[in-house]
Amino acid sequence: HNLKKAGYPSEEKFLAASTIICRHNINELITMWQWLRDQKIVPYFEIITPQENAKHNEWLYVNPKELYDIFTRISEIDRTKYGQDWDPQPPLVGNRCLRHQFSCLVTSTGNVTPCVGVGIPIGNIRKQQLGNIIKDSEVLCDLKNYRNTIKGPCRTCEKAEYCYGCRGAAYQLTGDYLASDPLCWKNIDRQDEIVHLPVAVDEIIPQKSPMKVIDTLVSVSERCADVSVMIQKDMLFIGEDGIVDDAVYLEMMAQSIAALNGFKHLGISESEPEGFLLGAKNFKILKKSKVGDKLTISVYKYAKYGDFGVIKGTISRDEEVLAQGEIKVWHNSKPRYILKRD
Repeated sequence: HNLKKAGYPSEEKFLAASTIICRHNINELITMWQWLRDQKIVPYFEIITPQENAKHNEWLYVNPKELYDIFTRISEIDRTKYGQDWDPQPPLVGNRCLRHQFSCLVTSTGNVTPCVGVGIPIGNIRKQQLGNIIKDSEVLCDLKNYRNTIKGPCRTCEKAEYCYGCRGAAYQLTGDYLASDPLCWKNIDRQDEIVHLPVAVDEIIPQKSPMKVIDTLVSVSERCADVSVMIQKDMLFIGEDGIVDDAVYLEMMAQSIAALNGFKHLGISESEPEGFLLGAKNFKILKKSKVGDKLTISVYKYAKYGDFGVIKGTISRDEEVLAQGEIKVWHNSKPRYILKRD
């Protein structure tokens, strides 16, 4: 009432109303949409992102088939009753999510993330200038270049030129901000083509057994990866006493950053992953590891010069740091992308 008295909505005074599509309100959405249209208020309806408290309230989720039905019904109402013609696609009803082309999110603590759903910290404005954070972020670059970087069935969808699904849903459900959107109804029968982290490294690094010294890529973020390995007695570099040779720690770090690079190009490049370990600096061996230990290798690419990178790495067992230091690597950053349609 007060907004109407103040002249909203009008050509000069834009007014919109936002709601999240969930189980609690799905039966009211069509009525709500029409009421907003009748009031000249722009409706902004968005699919719920499975994150934070929503993960503890899965009863709120709406399955992709139901989402398709509600999007389609509203689209038909908009076309026939209000003269608004649009093609249904997630995550927004009657609109497209293009936020990664022009925006990011700054939290109250200064952390910068690509959006609410892709909660990967790419920097902090209390420590860096926002312009430098945006310029240097590989995550933002990947999202802007989505046509060359999105993986799985979304990559070959007929709408791929102007749609990348919900990046937040993809990240929250798979751990990969470049994965196909599992909530898109076009992917209902293609869920097995969507890769979820953690993932075995066999197909994403060039090293094969017995030279492979890592097992699983656990998580990825801004220039970072966590990788794990279970030390087995039949692995190379294991002494008769079951102790891991110190030299293998360097190779673990090198293969871990190779796993990050290989995973980024998984299924989208015609070329095999390529890379070389060029050297090490300030490398410290603090503790020994042995057969039966599960190790976590955390790597961070803190400097990059073309195809060359400087990596900080830490190898730990539970909370105990076993080794840490820097390595220099080269990776092929110009793969031949596959863009063919199904």
